[in-house]
Amino acid sequence: MEDGTTYLNEELIRMLNISQEYIVQAKSEQMEEIKRRRLLYQNKTIEDSSNPTHDIISGGKATVLADDGAATGATLIAAARWIKNKNKNLPIQLIIVTPVAPKEIVSLLKKEADHVEVIISPSTSSFKAVGQYYQNFEQVTDEQVMAIMRRRSLF
Repeated sequence: MEDGTTYLNEELIRMLNISQEYIVQAKSEQMEEIKRRRLLYQNKTIEDSSNPTHDIISGGKATVLADDGAATGATLIAAARWIKNKNKNLPIQLIIVTPVAPKEIVSLLKKEADHVEVIISPSTSSFKAVGQYYQNFEQVTDEQVMAIMRRRSLF
């Protein structure tokens, strides 16, 4: 997340023997990509970057965190932790929703949210990738995101 909130699967890191240097480099690259997208989607310049205009404040309300699928849960876990951190002094109900996630990942997600809703929850042995549950799983481009935001008067 933009503030440095991360989720690392320590077991997988050990199993694949991933170096700390690689993790630091990958995190740095991801932080730059997050900053690029925030500036692009908020139609800001680098000079404006120190003054973010977004904030998620959910005190007294439910916050729904949605993803198109959770293969490892890492994205949803990091986002859930970020939302909870942003609202640490406020009462918050966090709900995670996703169309597909393996049963083992659903168990991880339940540790991060008040409620988790998943439509399809196969065993890990039959789960290969989120894309196997979609007819079309093409990545959404920056241009598509901005077009949607313009249509919804968010941009």
